[in-house]
Amino acid sequence: MIIVKIHGVGEVEAEKIRREIVTALSSRMAHKLVTEIVQSKVADHLGDPFPYLECVAPDIKAFQEVQRVVNLLHGRHEIRKMPLIFIKFLDEA
Repeated sequence: MIIVKIHGVGEVEAEKIRREIVTALSSRMAHKLVTEIVQSKVADHLGDPFPYLECVAPDIKAFQEVQRVVNLLHGRHEIRKMPLIFIKFLDEA
């Protein structure tokens, strides 16, 4: 199971990230695909949403796939601020 929590991005950006991650993972790792995306707004000390993404992944391969998707979306300017990515593996969660 892969759980990705997206904080500090708008609903449209969160949906883009969710859709891209699901598409990328289902094409490469269909047997592991249970993806839950939780979107919430967390404001930094300036009041601007500070984007970050929490990823709980079964292994490094799944995490790298999530990271690749986020980098790709940021490169295409579909998400404005590059989110920081925090990771936990399932055995630590």
